[in-house]
Amino acid sequence: MNIERYLERIHAVFKQERTLVYLTYLQQQHLFHIPFENLDVVYKKEIVLNEDVLFHKIIEKNRGGFCYELNSLFCAFLQEIGFQAKLLSATVQDEQGKAFREESHATTLVLLNGKEYLVDVGFGDSVRQPLPLSGEMVRDVSGTHRISKSQQHFCLQKKLNGKWITKYLFSTEEKAADSFKEACIFTQTSPTSPFTGRRIVTIATPRGRVTLSDNTLTIAHEETKTKKTFKEDQFFHILQTYFHIPSSSL
Repeated sequence: MNIERYLERIHAVFKQERTLVYLTYLQQQHLFHIPFENLDVVYKKEIVLNEDVLFHKIIEKNRGGFCYELNSLFCAFLQEIGFQAKLLSATVQDEQGKAFREESHATTLVLLNGKEYLVDVGFGDSVRQPLPLSGEMVRDVSGTHRISKSQQHFCLQKKLNGKWITKYLFSTEEKAADSFKEACIFTQTSPTSPFTGRRIVTIATPRGRVTLSDNTLTIAHEETKTKKTFKEDQFFHILQTYFHIPSSSL
């Protein structure tokens, strides 16, 4: 992996230290510069979970991706520069506690100074810094999050209206990127997949988030949120302006 090119893509600098501060910095730089997006799914381009293919798409072509792509590549990057990182699988739940397809989300665990942290760069508007598995709450612009532990799983939870809502369940068993192949195919092709029905592109900003959903652009900044619809002939301009994705990369 070309580490210099990866760092350039996320506008980050290389440091020798392997600290929580540096890990947080890398996660946030990734979230600020690489969008979560499903454009290959919508345009029916096969997604291949191969490190070289993902590097070419996300780093060299200035694209984004969904969880299998973003977290597996980020995990490989962290390993390459000396962090103890491993890929995990998770099961996403809705706010009513209904699970989607089991083990269909990919995320990353980092062991740092004897402490484990969940580090996710592929889960939309989620926590923007490493989340300790020991249960401490973390607050940032995305909200308040924590990890809780049940008998069988760890749970990523977000506090909404005074209640803790589980976003996904996970174990700490390491997974290989190619173990998500079946789930990735389902996500790309199934009519019941949340990613096959509409275009989704979203990226974090320091104080909010910008999200494209089909022909609607939503800009959230602190407590304000504005929505506007756009014509199809404006799509590539918006993609370049807000997400820095060139039309030539599609």
